[in-house]
Amino acid sequence: MKKYLSIILALALVLSLSVPVFAANESSAQTDLSFTAELAAPSYTVTIPSSLNLNLGDTYLPIEISEVENIDNKAVVVTFEGTQQSAGVNQFITLLEPPKGVLSGIYYGIYDINNLRIGGGSNVISAGLYLVAMNGEGEANIRINIPTDTPDIVPGATYQGHIVFGIKLVEL
Repeated sequence: MKKYLSIILALALVLSLSVPVFAANESSAQTDLSFTAELAAPSYTVTIPSSLNLNLGDTYLPIEISEVENIDNKAVVVTFEGTQQSAGVNQFITLLEPPKGVLSGIYYGIYDINNLRIGGGSNVISAGLYLVAMNGEGEANIRINIPTDTPDIVPGATYQGHIVFGIKLVEL
């Protein structure tokens, strides 16, 4: 009987030490993430006069850069791109009604904000040369010079031409 009693006690002990086990109820959840980069676009205003009356000697062309926003590490650049001359970019204004035997126009020089003549001593220069570069608001004066010793200027005559500028944003 002792034997049966020890078996029953052993079984009772084993059954009383049992740990309840629950079935795993697995599930998952997902969160979709998105980000729309709404960075403000660079903006700026460049003001260049649409016309300028030249004088014999120096005349100054103001170039203003204003309302500059969001140009991070960039500069607003105004470049010289050309003139009315179809063959090259001569710095030349044309006499509207040239009398016989008189030159049809006169040359002028363009000087950047450092007072350096664009194109060196030549009247023919390459397009794309920087005239002004600013990384904020400001004004610069470009000097245009008709030499006072220019020969064959016709008194009272009208000379005309134009300058083409490029405007862009460049990395510093």
